[in-house]
Amino acid sequence: MRLQKFLSDIGYCSRGQAEDLIRKRKIMVNGKQATLGDKVRGNEKIVIEGRLLERKKGPAKKVLLFHKPEAVDCSLAPSKTTKTLLDFDFGTDRVFPVGYLDQASEGILLLTNDGEIANKLSLPEFRPEDEYLLTSPEEIDAEMIEKLTQARKAEKNKSVVDIEQIDAKHLRILQQGGRSKDIKKMCEAVELVIEQLVRVRVGNITLEGLEKGIYIPLDPEQLKRLLKKQ
Repeated sequence: MRLQKFLSDIGYCSRGQAEDLIRKRKIMVNGKQATLGDKVRGNEKIVIEGRLLERKKGPAKKVLLFHKPEAVDCSLAPSKTTKTLLDFDFGTDRVFPVGYLDQASEGILLLTNDGEIANKLSLPEFRPEDEYLLTSPEEIDAEMIEKLTQARKAEKNKSVVDIEQIDAKHLRILQQGGRSKDIKKMCEAVELVIEQLVRVRVGNITLEGLEKGIYIPLDPEQLKRLLKKQ
């Protein structure tokens, strides 16, 4: 099978993340630089970012619900200048993010130790709806709402599906696919200042009062509902 699928199947990372590592020339297979077309059987010597890949009996599949604080990058690489996911203790199993939340935003970030789950949730038919709470330091009037509506229609990815005003300084934004950066670009286009952007729901999963920097595992029923076709 292809190298990226193999790494996904054993739970090292998602297929997309594996492809990114290959493109960045971070993987060696039997002493040779890996390419996207490489196929493996599973008995090769695979070195990723200078570390030998150890193959053990796979742990039980799990998905974690993490309240990512703002100013934390979703990277699994160490950084001397930025706090990353490596600065948090997610237990003994290696986990990686499902999807993405930009560094300045906070809220729900799902992490898993299973590449199959990560790949499934990236498919359009399984991609859950995201709900964001936007706070602005300025009052949001009817004219701004109309501008946002027009900007939503013009948005390249067409990911923002609804904008609802909660009060003078807060909006509820629903997104299907896309990223938090798409919402920020939409707001920048109409010069709406964002003080805070929080992802409060992914599919049927909510923050439920979870404090920043804390994670909880999803129970089997939550995971089952999350993996249903949308």
